[in-house]
This record gives sequence, C-alpha cells and structure tokens, in this order.
Amino acid sequence: MKSREIKFRGMDIMGRWFIGLLSVSQGKAGQPPVGYYISSAAGQPWAYQVRPETVGQFTGLLDKNGKEIYEKEEVIGAHFNGSYKEGIVEWSNALASFVILPMDGEYCHVDLCQQASSLLVINDMYVP
Repeated sequence: MKSREIKFRGMDIMGRWFIGLLSVSQGKAGQPPVGYYISSAAGQPWAYQVRPETVGQFTGLLDKNGKEIYEKEEVIGAHFNGSYKEGIVEWSNALASFVILPMDGEYCHVDLCQQASSLLVINDMYVP
C-alpha cells in the first residue's frame, strides 16, 4: 500500500501560496519569530511565513480533474442527503478522517475518501 505524501500549503500576507512541510516556531533560540512556516523545495524549514488560518494539509486525494485536494478547500459534487451541494474539506477528529461539511449549515458530513473521484475543487476559503 502506497502511503500518501505529507505536505501543507499556506498563504503569506501578500496572498502568495506556498506548498511544503509545516513548521511552527515558538520563537526560541535559533528559530524565527513566532508563527507558522512552510518549507522551501530545498528543505529550508523556515522559508515562508504564512497566515495560520490559511494552512491546510494535503488530503492525499485528487479531484476528478487531477487537482490536489487540500483541507479548507471548497468542493462541489459531494452527495449530501440525495442532492449535490458545495462543501468545505475539513479534518474530523471524531472520525479520524477528512470529511466534507456542507456550506448550507445542514448537519451531515461525507467521507472525502469515498467521494474524491467525483469532486471538483472550485475555490479556496482564503482566496484574496
């Protein structure tokens, strides 16, 4: 069984997205100022400071067009109670998996792994 690639993405204050590993600095000796950082392609852990509310983990899944699906993205095509609606990809601690939460406030969730091949990523919650 192939394990999924672990990576994150985050947006800096200029609205630029970065993808890499996530590091959280507590501002201790030898670390940059307190904040969230995405590594560079060369592996530098403190390369890009990003806004914490924009950080999302790669789910390991692709939408129907082959686009990577990240936590906090808006998707459409997930089947919610018999109809197709838009939802946000989130991590569920209770279910220990990524789920899709409907944007209309309806209480239900859909297991992302079961629906990924029929989804379409349409937006990110933090597009400026």
